[in-house]
Amino acid sequence: MYINTFKYTPKDVSCQLCTEYVKKLGCTALRCPWLAERIEAGVVGYREAVLETFPHERRLFQRLNLLIKHYPGSLWSNEQHERRMQYQCAVQGYRRRRDTNAYYAAMYLLTSNDDIYRRTANCFCKDGIEFGYGQTLCPSPPIPTHGVLTATAIWPSTAIPVWWICFSARPAKPTRRSGRKPLSGIS
Repeated sequence: MYINTFKYTPKDVSCQLCTEYVKKLGCTALRCPWLAERIEAGVVGYREAVLETFPHERRLFQRLNLLIKHYPGSLWSNEQHERRMQYQCAVQGYRRRRDTNAYYAAMYLLTSNDDIYRRTANCFCKDGIEFGYGQTLCPSPPIPTHGVLTATAIWPSTAIPVWWICFSARPAKPTRRSGRKPLSGIS
């Protein structure tokens, strides 16, 4: 078994060595094709990483500039957040099928706050995240109300975390096709 220990250095990811670089014109790419390698080498700052990752749209650009302006210097909310995430990564180990960007994003959010982490630490398993193992404030599991899982059953209304609002279990609303003929004979 071979374990790759190669790490990119700033010299390795110089723009002059890029396939998209033309001597008289400079970089001709619309977006950097080697952004991940340049981030690993430590030559890309937060601003460049954010602006290269998202599409160039005027309305989004204003929001991104606001985000960049208020960037505190670290993606971690505090040292404990980073420690909790590293601990959870070490405990869970590596699984190729489970360890996707979405999994790490959910782990990042679930380890951001000590209270949330204590309630959801049992949710991490070898196949992913099982929210059924999470602990709630009330002794019984939260009761779905008309297909919407009420956040107040899990957290008081003054402390609903933002990620809970993003991942709420709300069914999709039926769409109406006003004045149009049904598609493929479906009424």
